[in-house]
Amino acid sequence: MIYHIHTHHRQVGTYDDAATARRGERLRTFMARTLTQQFAQAARFEAARRERTARIQGTSSQNTFMRQPTDPSWVYGYDAWTAPLPPPP
Repeated sequence: MIYHIHTHHRQVGTYDDAATARRGERLRTFMARTLTQQFAQAARFEAARRERTARIQGTSSQNTFMRQPTDPSWVYGYDAWTAPLPPPP
């Protein structure tokens, strides 16, 4: 999703956009090109993003994620199929 917003939206309709078919490009060719290029572009973006955000978040005083003791068992113990539903209004 991050790739879509930060890479595709910036390059939409250009020759560099892997998600835009080129004029006259056949479907089979487009599918092969888009699947490989989107994966490669996403990997490059994610590598740059991870390095940049790790540097910022590691020193940020506003980063409060996981500073308090937490119990994540509620995430794994939740079952949407058996959870009670509220009564209708």
